[in-house]
Amino acid sequence: MKIVLNRTIEETNSCCGDWIVDDVLICNTLEPSATKPNDRGKQAIPADTYVLKPFNSPKFKTVVPLLTMDETTGTDESAHRYEVHWGNSHKDTDDCILLGIYVREDWIRDSRMNWNLFMVKYFNIAVNNGEDITLEINDCYDNG
Repeated sequence: MKIVLNRTIEETNSCCGDWIVDDVLICNTLEPSATKPNDRGKQAIPADTYVLKPFNSPKFKTVVPLLTMDETTGTDESAHRYEVHWGNSHKDTDDCILLGIYVREDWIRDSRMNWNLFMVKYFNIAVNNGEDITLEINDCYDNG
């Protein structure tokens, strides 16, 4: 399964983008700003290609997609983790990716519903089928 995150809007405290699964736009995203640290010193995950793996998140007490650079990176308990999860505000993400519908600056809605849809309809099926899951993050800003 191939996922593409095209970041399209850079805002005061965050950036928003489009979450595209196998060439179909599923929802929008919210992350910290890609160009400047937020009030907690965090920035968006660098644009690159990642592998997504299931990860039992200690924070959310459920399995979430975890971004890794390859089959072995990022699953160590001491490693920094970039997760895909739910939330509505830029304050809900340290430097992870939130799924939802873009509403206004630094805010998305229906995040839990969109995250659940992605997990049930796409991620869990791909994992159960043994598919490789890649995430390509692109900076495609056009704020002007």
